[in-house]
Amino acid sequence: MIGLAFLLYFNSEDQANPYNSKAYSTSQDLSLFKSRTAAPAVYWQQNHRTVSPKKYLHHVLYFNFWAHWCPPCVKEMPLLNSIYKDLGPKGFDLIFVDMDEGDDNVSEAKKFLGKLNISAETLFGQKDQFLKKINIQMLPYHMIIDSKGRVAAEFYGDIIHRHKKIKAMLTKLLAEAQASSD
Repeated sequence: MIGLAFLLYFNSEDQANPYNSKAYSTSQDLSLFKSRTAAPAVYWQQNHRTVSPKKYLHHVLYFNFWAHWCPPCVKEMPLLNSIYKDLGPKGFDLIFVDMDEGDDNVSEAKKFLGKLNISAETLFGQKDQFLKKINIQMLPYHMIIDSKGRVAAEFYGDIIHRHKKIKAMLTKLLAEAQASSD
């Protein structure tokens, strides 16, 4: 039985969202979007309760889409978890979204996470809904949402050689969140 089932929900306003335009940062141009649009309405089931993205309002939220069979995904997870442990107390939330399908693959993913001692939240489930709605074309895929619920950055590929820049981006977003709450 899967402990966390993931359900992605988009309302009709989200159908023309920028995630299908592929206007994401590349490894050469990794920066925060100057113009930010509303993030998709994301809801998931956790212990038979629907969790709303409103839980993360006023926080910086980082979605990492991964699979246990993806070498770059596996390689970057401890680094992302380390960033989460460092910035989490400052209002940063990291959610790993497992894109594996089938009970056997989900079981393998859970075993893998157990070995890594991952402390960030991990969601398991419906890969096809993500592929239809967000148009993820390769893994790992990253989406960073600012404290106002807008997409601040999105990009493909591992973060191994650019983790310092990503941490600086997250620190800047956390400072923006702090300044807007004062």
